[in-house]
Amino acid sequence: MAKNIEWVRRKILQTAKQLILAHGYRRTTIRQIVQASGIASGSIYHLFPNKDKIFWALVQELLESTTRIVAWDFASETPQFRYAAILEVELCSIAENPAVQEIYYESYAQPETFEQVVARAVAFQKEMVPIEDSAEDEEERRRKTLLFKGAMYGYIMSFAFEQEIDPVRARIALVAMALELIGMDAAESQELAERMEGMQKAWCEIAKTILQDAPAGEPDARTDPTGMQEGRPSM
Repeated sequence: MAKNIEWVRRKILQTAKQLILAHGYRRTTIRQIVQASGIASGSIYHLFPNKDKIFWALVQELLESTTRIVAWDFASETPQFRYAAILEVELCSIAENPAVQEIYYESYAQPETFEQVVARAVAFQKEMVPIEDSAEDEEERRRKTLLFKGAMYGYIMSFAFEQEIDPVRARIALVAMALELIGMDAAESQELAERMEGMQKAWCEIAKTILQDAPAGEPDARTDPTGMQEGRPSM
């Protein structure tokens, strides 16, 4: 029973991902997910009360996939490097895919969802690069993360500007800011951010991997039975 529920959950999320990337978040409906997945609406609502819950579960799965790939490909690097790499994959996804831009815009533009974005970012920082409790209190970390996510919102909005913002300098600035959030000093943050920018091909390849489609609940054609694909863990 548990295995069947997990298959249904994966099928719903994979279908939602396909529809959102093809049509955008606003135009994707539960009815479309029902029609495209073949999963009854009652089963969908049992697992996900509304479309927002599907969206947040999908975002979490994409983040977990990115984290696993980065951890495998860059196991010898520091936690700070891996944290920055995950952010770079996120920035590349936004830059390369208009549907992803819309998803992020919808998440950042509404106070209730933006508050969730900030809370999730704080939790992820703690998970990736723990900071000593004495370094700063919870409110201080949340305040800094709020300002950083505000800068991310500016990056997202810049893709609609008539006067283009230099995306390279914007990414370097954002990554440096994120690294300072987890305790690196300004000079070290800038140095690592510039190093990360020189690896854009790697980040965009990971972004492409996590966004590509594969039948939910079935073996991924890119993986072997051990769950490995060119040395990477299966998503």
